[in-house]
Amino acid sequence: MADEKDYNAVLYEKLYSKLAVALGVGSPERDSTIGESLLSIYNPGQYLPVGLDPIANPEDDQEISQIFDTAPMFNFTYSPVNLRVSQAYSSILQYKLYPIADLSPQEKQKLADAQKSYEELAPACDAAEDNYWDARIPYDEAEANYANGTGPAPTPAMKRAVERALEKWIAAGKIKQETNLAIIKQLQGRDGSAFWDRLDTLFAENQRKLKSGATFPPVTLAPKYNSWFKDAGWTKFSFDQKDMNNQSTSNSIGVAGSLDGKFGIVTLSGSGDYKQDQEYIKVQQTELTFRCELMRVTISRNWMNSLVFNSRAWKFDPTAPSAKYSSGGSIQDRIVPVGPFVSIPTTVILARNVEIIGKFQDTVEERMKRELAANASLGIGPFSISGNVSYRDRKETIKGTIANNLITIKDTQIIAAISQVLPELPNPDPNLPWPT
Repeated sequence: MADEKDYNAVLYEKLYSKLAVALGVGSPERDSTIGESLLSIYNPGQYLPVGLDPIANPEDDQEISQIFDTAPMFNFTYSPVNLRVSQAYSSILQYKLYPIADLSPQEKQKLADAQKSYEELAPACDAAEDNYWDARIPYDEAEANYANGTGPAPTPAMKRAVERALEKWIAAGKIKQETNLAIIKQLQGRDGSAFWDRLDTLFAENQRKLKSGATFPPVTLAPKYNSWFKDAGWTKFSFDQKDMNNQSTSNSIGVAGSLDGKFGIVTLSGSGDYKQDQEYIKVQQTELTFRCELMRVTISRNWMNSLVFNSRAWKFDPTAPSAKYSSGGSIQDRIVPVGPFVSIPTTVILARNVEIIGKFQDTVEERMKRELAANASLGIGPFSISGNVSYRDRKETIKGTIANNLITIKDTQIIAAISQVLPELPNPDPNLPWPT
């Protein structure tokens, strides 16, 4: 198997690897900011509900927020765990045990100054960081094309755009924020109940109320939902036979999961939602070209202090549903984490205007056309060709087209998530003054 790897698996892994390079996943710049990141691609993509108004309508906001409240397994193919991000965080707030406060007056002031500075700089600094990664996508994609012999090197204009974006991020407070975060990480967990009271207040005050009076934890997305269906903000991506031949395999492959021996690049489900009767269809070796437009969407959670996940100043009390969320994982060190909550999504990748060019064997093409006509869910790699979108009492079937060696998919869909790999969680420091 190692010598004669199935074409379907190789195609999937090479396409994944180029997406990872084009999106800057695993780059030193990204990992130094939030720790190791894992790209998980959907198999296949998930269509999005269209025509919602999450700003004016809290029910629409809840619908969108629930899509991005899932957390994936440690796998390069996206597979959600049962525990939602908001549930995992709420459980920490409910069942945490923390050390006795032991900050000196000078340390309290130092912590207060760092927190104030961080909060003041956050809006502009976070926006500048988003702009930096937006500038990196066309640069990194061009660099990947050049390395694979499928296109020219990044242009001087692309390089200048990245440099200017980095300069603006630095001017907005990048270095100061790194200092603030270091101080906060060092001191905030030793602030006792004062620290956790602030987190409880933050969580409660940032819930959104539905018309029924119930509340939910909303997500903040950049760009916003209504931008996803407009022409601005999209970057071109391509993958062809030269990429297939020359793309090096991502370090995540083999650490973050592996493909089933039955895997086929075409996925279908008669239920229309990939949740029942899912099966793979293998294709024979052929030359395929994938083209699409990508958009990077950053996920923020105003009700959450994500520094809790790196803090060594808490642990679960004995009544908690789980004593440990994660054993801690590492792509670089090839450590697979164990636990119910091992990574947290920070970014999703959208795709639209997908074109897949190439000839399939007749039996596969006939099967795909037949399933498409029957409103089954049908996908190829990370791209959904047809599938259902359900929203409350509304259900829509979205379809691409298959004709003349060309698969066309116009609609916007989620094809990947970039997640922060969580450390051992919790990982309490035994030298802190824990209550007996």
